Amino acid sequence: GGCSEVYDTCLDAFLIWSMPFFVSLYLFFLSHMAIYVKIDELDGAPQGFSRLIMLLIFGLWCAASMSASNAAVTNAFIAFLLFCGLSTAVVFIFVHSRKSAEERLLTPFTTMMKKYFHKYGDWFRGFAILICLPIAAMYAWLSFVTQCIRKSGLNKLVPPLKEEDRQYHLTKTASNQFSSMLTWRWSSVLQKSLIIGLCIQTMTVIITKFTYLFLAWLKVEVKSMDLFSVTLIMVIVGVTMFLFPPIPGVPIYFTSGIILVAAGEKTLGTPMAIVYTCAFNLVLKLLACTVQQKCIGTPLKRNIAVRQAVGINTDLIRTIKLVLSKKGFSTVKVATLVGGPDWPTSVLCGILDLPLFPILIGTLPVIIIIVPTVLSGSFVYLAEDYTWAGTASAISMSVTGLIIMGAPAIMLYHVEKAMEEEKEALQQMPYDQEVLIADENEEQRRLLFLDVTSWGNTRWWMKTILITGNICMGMSVYLVMGGGEMCFAKFTMKDSIERDLGGDAWSLIKFPGYIAIGLLCYGIMALTVFHKWANKKTDRALEHGLIVVGTKGTGVNYLAGASRRLSSAGSVVSAESVGSVGSVRRPTPPARR
Repeated sequence: GGCSEVYDTCLDAFLIWSMPFFVSLYLFFLSHMAIYVKIDELDGAPQGFSRLIMLLIFGLWCAASMSASNAAVTNAFIAFLLFCGLSTAVVFIFVHSRKSAEERLLTPFTTMMKKYFHKYGDWFRGFAILICLPIAAMYAWLSFVTQCIRKSGLNKLVPPLKEEDRQYHLTKTASNQFSSMLTWRWSSVLQKSLIIGLCIQTMTVIITKFTYLFLAWLKVEVKSMDLFSVTLIMVIVGVTMFLFPPIPGVPIYFTSGIILVAAGEKTLGTPMAIVYTCAFNLVLKLLACTVQQKCIGTPLKRNIAVRQAVGINTDLIRTIKLVLSKKGFSTVKVATLVGGPDWPTSVLCGILDLPLFPILIGTLPVIIIIVPTVLSGSFVYLAEDYTWAGTASAISMSVTGLIIMGAPAIMLYHVEKAMEEEKEALQQMPYDQEVLIADENEEQRRLLFLDVTSWGNTRWWMKTILITGNICMGMSVYLVMGGGEMCFAKFTMKDSIERDLGGDAWSLIKFPGYIAIGLLCYGIMALTVFHKWANKKTDRALEHGLIVVGTKGTGVNYLAGASRRLSSAGSVVSAESVGSVGSVRRPTPPARR
């Protein structure tokens, strides 16, 4: 028999064929892991660890981009990413002892995170709560069982507990760990957990399910139209989809590879139809970049809050502005424009007030992503007549995955390198003074927000909403991530609503999927209620003239200076700090005469 479909039907043959690619990519990850075992590179371990985390995050973004184009390639890609992450932990554990691990990685990494990201600690804690809550519950249960066994003395191999350790219901180590968690700013942590859960569900549900369902429907609707009509529709649909921040460009390129090639095959022939589709997508990408930069980014640059939100005065954004402002092509410039997410990158260029034409020129290398993606979609269309096309589609999408995974990695490396090389130029760049003033005012509001919404100042009903909202959000994430086929029918852009869903688009969602969406909606409701309640409480505190000063690890001199300026407006401030949040007191009323 023929072997044209061997890669589609025989997993072993596909693995043997693709092994050099996966081995080379895995060695790339090992190059970052090697720094952990190098004796003379102690200072580089935290940076290598953080780079590895960023690469894995970008990898998951890439997997979401490809998820509905080729399920087999996407599943292999996700499995590979998880294996890389697991290998990192395993290699480090086996190479180092516990003490060595703490000295070489954990302690330096924690110190670095506190130094540069102390304001974002609650985001990391919120992510841990969302992802690790079931693991933490299991850990607490095992710790309780272990402590009970130790108290009973049944295990003669373990030394008897000391008298002071018998007071703990959990093991001493676990009790200390959970006690330290009690000092967290739980209102803020649970709020961040809800936001992260919403972002994850946006990626896994809105992008990978409903966006691709719409594109599959569009593919059928335009099947009988001529090339000009299909091109016009794809311009409208493509630009509209590019205007939504969570939607990447890969599904748009893939769909056009199916639709435009099918529409232009009769008049142009298959090879020229593919060339036409690639050129169309390049023009579409440049048009979308123009709209995003000039119609969204440029108007937003006048908004101080937006410039403040993107961190326009941070070294990262200032470095990106510096490298993108330079004339001509450079590796860091191309890697940033091509490797960065579509919508945020173009809008950021508008906010930074960068000239349009050089940005469009620097975006032209995006063709290396467009071509293999269009080819993958074209081969899906050609698979109806040619048996080899299915295998060619998988190969093309694998190349796309390699490129969209490698481009962000190159971007991270070269931007970090530019931050070191351009220190003098960065020092000469002026700061945005309006944003500096806004940062000072926002810092006061942020600290006041944290204080008035601290767990001790939160009403019982709001605590209930936050806790139940996080439980529902966590259950929704686990349902969708852990049981995707249980919640949603298996459907890609290669499928048909009529053939694979029985003509009913809503049959994509199974009963557990409706439960997951319902839990997500409750989590969104909890987040909305908390935001309104917290902002109202913070505004009320500001109206009464409450000011926060003297916070732990946030620059007392700066806050003291800010308090003196604000106190001239009639505000009385305290000079003590409470935990990690500054103290808040009411203005002292004037004495009556």
